[in-house]
Amino acid sequence: MRQMAEVLIGKFDAVLFDMDGTLVNSFNSIESAWQRWSEHHTFDAEAVIASMHGLRAIDAIRKHLPSLTEAQYEAEARAIDSFEIDAGIAIPEIPGAARLLRSLPANRWAITTSADRTMAKYRVTKAGLPLPTVLTAGEDVEHGKPHPAGYLLSSKLLGVPIDRCLVFEDTRVGLQAGLAAGATVVSVGNRQASNELAVKRIIQDYRNVEVEYSDSEIHVFIEESQLSMEG
Repeated sequence: MRQMAEVLIGKFDAVLFDMDGTLVNSFNSIESAWQRWSEHHTFDAEAVIASMHGLRAIDAIRKHLPSLTEAQYEAEARAIDSFEIDAGIAIPEIPGAARLLRSLPANRWAITTSADRTMAKYRVTKAGLPLPTVLTAGEDVEHGKPHPAGYLLSSKLLGVPIDRCLVFEDTRVGLQAGLAAGATVVSVGNRQASNELAVKRIIQDYRNVEVEYSDSEIHVFIEESQLSMEG
C-alpha cells in the first residue's frame, strides 16, 4: 500500500527521458567542450553556451556558422564530441536516476536526446546508468527539439501510443517537444520554463519518484513534499 504522502501522477504504458540535465548532470562536461570550440572559432563562449542547451550540436553550430556544408557541420560536431571525451570530466547522475531506470522494464522506457548516439552512450555509461533498449538520438530525426519528432519516434519504437507516455524533461525546447508530441510531461528543475509553458508538475530529482505495475500499466508516484504542482 502506498504512503499517503505520495501523489499518483498517472498510469502510463512507457516512460521517456531526456538525457542531459534530466538523467545526467553533464553540463560541466558539455560546456568544457563548447568552451574549447568557441575559443577555436574566436566566439564568445558564454553566448554560445547560453544558446545551445537542449539543441542538437549540429543545430547549435548552424546558429554560429551559418554557411557551412553538411559535411562541414558534421565535422564540427565530431570535433566537439572529441573535445568532451578528451577532457574526461565526471558526469554524475541526477540523484535517484539509476534506481528509477532499473525499476522499469527494459521495454517500457527510452531515452530521447538531442545528443548524437556516440555521446549519449558515453554520458549515460560514464554516469553509471543502464543503457536503454530504445535510444533516440539527434541524428535519428530530421528535426530536433522543440519539434516532437524524437519523442514520437521513441514511442513508436516502444510500440506505445504517445498519449500513454510520461516524459521527463528539463530544457525549454525539450518541454515544448514533449508537449507538442502529446505526452504527459514532468519538468526536472526548470520552474521558469514550466510556468511559462503551463507544465504543472516539477521535481528536482528522482529520489522520491516510485513506480508500480498493475494490469501492464506503470503507476508513477511522487512524494508530495518533493512535487511542485503549479496552478
